Amino acid sequence: MIVFYLCPSGDFAGTICGALHLGGLSAARVPSHREIIQLRRFGESKPEDIGRPLFLGVDQFGNQVYSIGVLQENDVALRTIDDLLRIFHIPPHEVILADAVPCGGWRLKLAGLFSGWGMHSWAYRLAVPSIRRCYPALSDLVARTVASARQREHEPEARKEVLYRKVRKTSGV
Repeated sequence: MIVFYLCPSGDFAGTICGALHLGGLSAARVPSHREIIQLRRFGESKPEDIGRPLFLGVDQFGNQVYSIGVLQENDVALRTIDDLLRIFHIPPHEVILADAVPCGGWRLKLAGLFSGWGMHSWAYRLAVPSIRRCYPALSDLVARTVASARQREHEPEARKEVLYRKVRKTSGV
């Protein structure tokens, strides 16, 4: 199975979600400023990385975990991904799209835009405190995503569209 965490830049909320998913961060406590900035891929994307899946690792169940920067176009990105899945005959139950955009609030969205435009110093100033503020919502999104991945292992007929709507409706802060 493949898990995609969507966020404005692909390197802030998506990277945090990936670290939570892969066990690099604990959901039990908010990470320090230092822990956040030392994460692999945190703040490393370039403007040309927007829209490209950034590989974060493989989880304990063998699922590939990616982050995708979508700027403010998460709905467009979702439609594109849905169409690509159909075109390449990838079964929907093999892909999870978890939208972290609503979790971050306006500051994190702005940080993602700054990062996408190559303005990294401004992006960092907004991203780290914003990540710390929205960390519980990101942790919750990851917990629900991991639970959905486990459920799909046992119920492969589950549909990606249903999961996405369910995750998205409950992920806003």
